Amino acid sequence: MASILFISYPREYYDYFDVIKIDNITYGEVSTKRCGRITMEDRFQAIADFDGKQQQFYFGVFDGHGGSYVAKLLREQLHFHLKNNKFFNIDIEQAILESFNQMNIDILKQQHLLMKDGGSTALCVINVGKELFVINVGDSACVLIDKDFQITKLNQEHKPDRLDESKRIMDNNGFVLTIKNQARINGELAVSRSFGDPKYIEHGLTAIPEITKLQLNENSKYLILATDGFWDVITIQILQKLLINWENFKDKEGLSQYLLESAQKQQTNYKKDNMTIIIIDLIIYFNKLQ
Repeated sequence: MASILFISYPREYYDYFDVIKIDNITYGEVSTKRCGRITMEDRFQAIADFDGKQQQFYFGVFDGHGGSYVAKLLREQLHFHLKNNKFFNIDIEQAILESFNQMNIDILKQQHLLMKDGGSTALCVINVGKELFVINVGDSACVLIDKDFQITKLNQEHKPDRLDESKRIMDNNGFVLTIKNQARINGELAVSRSFGDPKYIEHGLTAIPEITKLQLNENSKYLILATDGFWDVITIQILQKLLINWENFKDKEGLSQYLLESAQKQQTNYKKDNMTIIIIDLIIYFNKLQ
């Protein structure tokens, strides 16, 4: 794959910020915060030029649990699986399903060889022309913001107490137990879909993604992807207020930092989690597709 931009960062990182630029054009930005946790298990991938023409993007956030091993593999390999799938230029949804399945097979093989547990969620977005595909495995979330700062949530989280998810778990001889207001598979795993996590597969855990499609238009402003640490404390209503407040600032870089700092202030000693956020400027991409 030629002419694609990878955001690079230290192998083990904590708080991080970068602007996603090609040829002095800003396509978005990314920020991460460890937020008081001992480890940083979130990872991300930002490829602003997936087609070599600056008209296609691929972005993803990966929220690891039980270590960062699986999240690292997803960051490093998932986009290659997708790009190299035989259906990539023919049927993108089929390519997504096959590449996610193969990625999970590869992860589980590596975990078996290395005797590793743990897993990771994955939330990715890719566009084909003006059509946007939001691909979700787990409990991260993606929202679309229009020029009037109206916000639309684009995916449903995969949590064990979601009715269709809990049915699949129970159909596979698992159970859902709520501990401290958080539903968990067999009282342990707090997501119902993830990569890795081999001990829960026989009880209904899956890495099959849910895919949401929509058309970008001239009113599309931002796309925001964030891991659950952000959404645990920031509601859609709070996000809208923060975005409107930011619009009055003179310096337009640093929105992702501003949002994470605002979220961190809302965290309590009881609930602290890693946070990662990617903000994509859809106006830039839409203009290039005209």
